[in-house]
Amino acid sequence: MQYRVKSVRLKNFKCFDGSKYYEFVLDDTKNPIILTGPNGFGKTTFFDAIELVFSNKITRFNEAIEKGNTDLQKNVLLNEADSDGYIVCTLINENRECLTLIARIDHGMHKVNYSDSITYGIINESVSTENLDVCIREYSDWRKSISEFDVLKYSKENFAVYYYVSQAESVHFLKQSISQRKDAMNALLDLGDVDNWVKFLQEKLIGKTASSPNVVINEEIKSLDVKINEDIDQLKAFGAIDESGCEFKFFNIINLRDMDSAPLWDSEKLEEVDASELERGVKDIDRISHFVNDYDDYKNHLWNKKLEAAMVNGVDDCLLSRGYVKDKKIDIDGIKHIIESKNRVITIFNNSAFLRSKEIVPGDYSADGMRKLKQLFPESVLFDIEDVQSMCTNLIEMSKRLSSKQAVIKKMESARIALYEANEEFDKNTDKCPYCGHQYGESIKLKEAYESAHALLEKENGEELRKYNELLKQLEEVVKESKDALNKEIGSLSDSGVTVLLDEVRRLSAFISDKKRIEDVEMLIPLVAVDKAFEDMGKPEQKNELQRMFIEAKKVFSSEDFTNNLSLYAYDSLLEEYPDIEWTEQNLLQDEKMVENKKGYIKAAINSKRNEKANEIKARIKKNIRKWQALKAIREDLKNIQRVYSDAIESYKNQILKRLRVPLLIYTGKILQDYQNGLGVFISKDEMRFVTNGDVKHDILNTFSSGQLSGFVLAFLFSMNKQYVKESEDDLGFILIDDPVQTMDDINISSMIEVLRNDFKDRQIILSTHETDKENYILYKFFKYNRIGQSFNVKDQLYGV
Repeated sequence: MQYRVKSVRLKNFKCFDGSKYYEFVLDDTKNPIILTGPNGFGKTTFFDAIELVFSNKITRFNEAIEKGNTDLQKNVLLNEADSDGYIVCTLINENRECLTLIARIDHGMHKVNYSDSITYGIINESVSTENLDVCIREYSDWRKSISEFDVLKYSKENFAVYYYVSQAESVHFLKQSISQRKDAMNALLDLGDVDNWVKFLQEKLIGKTASSPNVVINEEIKSLDVKINEDIDQLKAFGAIDESGCEFKFFNIINLRDMDSAPLWDSEKLEEVDASELERGVKDIDRISHFVNDYDDYKNHLWNKKLEAAMVNGVDDCLLSRGYVKDKKIDIDGIKHIIESKNRVITIFNNSAFLRSKEIVPGDYSADGMRKLKQLFPESVLFDIEDVQSMCTNLIEMSKRLSSKQAVIKKMESARIALYEANEEFDKNTDKCPYCGHQYGESIKLKEAYESAHALLEKENGEELRKYNELLKQLEEVVKESKDALNKEIGSLSDSGVTVLLDEVRRLSAFISDKKRIEDVEMLIPLVAVDKAFEDMGKPEQKNELQRMFIEAKKVFSSEDFTNNLSLYAYDSLLEEYPDIEWTEQNLLQDEKMVENKKGYIKAAINSKRNEKANEIKARIKKNIRKWQALKAIREDLKNIQRVYSDAIESYKNQILKRLRVPLLIYTGKILQDYQNGLGVFISKDEMRFVTNGDVKHDILNTFSSGQLSGFVLAFLFSMNKQYVKESEDDLGFILIDDPVQTMDDINISSMIEVLRNDFKDRQIILSTHETDKENYILYKFFKYNRIGQSFNVKDQLYGV
């Protein structure tokens, strides 16, 4: 049984504040009901309220204007922010049974998406306004939708198509592009959920093509492709896995006294050893077996390496120390003794200048100097120091008393003696005087000339000089034995000789202070073979000869491959990696067959592990391939579902449009009677165009006036209501039209009224207008058919002004 609207009461909803319930009281016995009054007093809000109660939404409300997470500080449907809003719609049927529908709007939700803020209730009677607040407070059966109560039969999703038309919203639909209009038409024809599923399948699950990115199925298939290929590459990396079934027996290939220090790969329980350690073992067996075979050459290599290091300083050190070798060892104590001896000689030399002089200089004979020399070398001071000092003192005093002539003669005699000695040292057989250059013919005659000069000078001495010379000769006799002892000790040592001695002492001291240099020399000593020819060589030649001997002592490798093996198998690091191996005792490692058997035993263990890993990878590949195939099948199934959805949508459109085609043509023909280009509007389903006849493709949007478009929208509503709202199947017996005559001319208005009063006389018609003449005209046209309408002026009725 169909219901009509008896009243609508609004509190704190949109333009209505929360001070009271604003009541739209309608006379359900009258038809049509026209809401009138100026703009802004709540005519459209009335229609919004009814639409919200029955469909949970307001069609003309645009949520896209704000971001969904924006806090608007107030619920968008409320007038006042701090209290809830209420819509109370009371329906009545032919049996005068009432049904009250309540929508409660939660003021605490401030998002633009308002639908979650509304709950609904139903009371199976009419509730008076004065009892309404108490009744609402006590009501507890709140639900998310009126349709959940299953009391009324109606199409919630198609409310704005079957029962209500907002011209502004519907004309906006016509003004969209063909593709946008098609999308809007899907929603208009209750295709929203289905269309969303189709979009979800394509945009989220399968994409337009199999290569479309960022969709679930495609991304999962790509991920599986990567995993499968990675596993296949890993299998390939294993190489050929030996499955020949050859058995290898365990044995320890390395001979160790302490088997606890055996490498992991040489143990019996290889199943507990990681595959990487076993692979290392196979490589190291090769390294170790080559090393054992090359061990003598490796020792030769170490010898040569040590020899080369020793030769860096060893050649010079061998020459320096070769006089101090005892039983092929450096006699360090002997070198220390020699250093002490040479230092003593140098010290004696430095303190014996007065005694080393060929000509006695009395002033050089100081008591302290003589005592120090005697302390250093007693044999060099055999005279009485006090007597010599006394004689020197007298000579100095006598020298002061000599006349100038005697002093000159003394100097001349000294010069004569020095010249003679120098000439003798230079060339004792010469006959040429070194002073005047006169040649005497024979050297003996030159010597006779020296003696003659001495005799001549002696005649001129005088008594004082004669006594001086006698005392000087006496002194010479006293120190002569000491001079001989000193000469015997230091020989012909000179200042340059002392410098040589000092350098030798320095080098010997540095040598015996460096243990490494001593070790290097002692290593080289056995390699040195000297003979008389070597002794006769100079230092540079001796150095070259030693280098030749040492180079000749380098050992030759027996294996031609040793140098290559040394670096290839990193022999040096083997000694650090396996410090417990006694390399000379590894007989098994010299047996090629045993080495291969050991490698085979380890490889068999590796292959066993590889087989386990390979089987694990193969199982994973099979599993992933099954998933991949399943996803492919799912994708194809979803594609088929998408196709089914699309085909069903197309079929539904065709069905809807087929059923609408004739009613729409009739109603548009009735309403748009003054249209000069034809009668009625056709639907072109393929492109969602509305055309004036089947031969043109111009959409009515580009040819109709705004009034004609409004008439078309009404015709569309009438067609949908007529086709889909049946009294036996639908409980809503009203049609809502918001401001239908705003842009229509008189002929179209008259045609619309004729349609309403003839084809929808069993419906409650509620419409709005702010034009008084249009209101009166509509009421008059219905009155002519004995239909009494109701005029509800919102300004007067709700505000009393």
